[in-house]
Amino acid sequence: MKPAGNPALMRGPKPAKPQPPVAEESPVEEGLSDAESVAVLEASSEDNSETPPENE
Repeated sequence: MKPAGNPALMRGPKPAKPQPPVAEESPVEEGLSDAESVAVLEASSEDNSETPPENE
């Protein structure tokens, strides 16, 4: 049961051609997407306030 198209993914940590997720990591730090920002804000809110934002 070997993946016919992605043998390199299992053999090496990084294949020859760039992976989409790797490219996304750079801009994520500069400007978080809406989903990312919301997740970060929720996590920060939970740490700063004892009551989670979901209860609001």
